[in-house]
Amino acid sequence: SSTDFSGAATYVSGTPLALSADDNGQYVCAAINDGTETVVAVSANDINIDDEGPVGEFPADPAGYMPGTQYVTTLDFSEVVSDFETSDLTGAMSGAGTVSIDSVTASGTPGIYNVLVTPNSDATGDLTITLADGSVADAVGNTNADAVVLTTSDADDTAPVATLTPSVSD
Repeated sequence: SSTDFSGAATYVSGTPLALSADDNGQYVCAAINDGTETVVAVSANDINIDDEGPVGEFPADPAGYMPGTQYVTTLDFSEVVSDFETSDLTGAMSGAGTVSIDSVTASGTPGIYNVLVTPNSDATGDLTITLADGSVADAVGNTNADAVVLTTSDADDTAPVATLTPSVSD
């Protein structure tokens, strides 16, 4: 006995493709109806069904932001994503000021994107960049299930102060 998935897929050339699996789930058969009814049996272990969305990660906390100064961080995905845009990200400050997400560009390595961020000159506190869940999708339409958050604090931009203490000699 088998489960018939006829009509569930179409072969690339446009000929109908019927898929079926045996009751034990050990084999999947593909029948391409091109007039010859060619049947190919494939072990179910050789089939990879992508049912998980991409996972995003900001790989490292930047050294800290400088108010009024742009900096680039990266957002890495576990697989190539589509439709990733600047509007998919939000930026916020825990103190005063605002942050803008200026651009998102592909880095040249599949799944890795450069994110250009600018905290305004009055920015204080922690800077947070968030990619909401469901914002991006992989090639088969699975979306990211979890939000991705980067939080960084402002860089130490205070100049050191030297204190001189005179020494008294006898």
